[in-house]
Amino acid sequence: MNLTELERRLRSRLKVVTVKLFRRKLAGLSNWQTQEIHLNPLHGPILETLLHELLHLELRQELNPFDITLEELVVDAFADKLTRFINGNKSRSAWWLKRLKALNVAQ
Repeated sequence: MNLTELERRLRSRLKVVTVKLFRRKLAGLSNWQTQEIHLNPLHGPILETLLHELLHLELRQELNPFDITLEELVVDAFADKLTRFINGNKSRSAWWLKRLKALNVAQ
């Protein structure tokens, strides 16, 4: 799988999850059972946080064997690389910005 394929998977995942806002010390939180993502728009880069939480849900089966510390390392690295990939392309960036605006969390 390359970055283009991974981004497509996350776009599809975004269509089936519920995204809510919350005010906690965390940047974001995901729940695979309810398929919900909670984002704190005041915490930092909202796109990277959304991608991070989507990755937790999308790669759950692949990451299941790892403990939470290793899982976070993998997800952090993927989210960082994917954020750069998306921000480096105007049409990809526009697609995600449109979704963030629809969620009322765009920065």
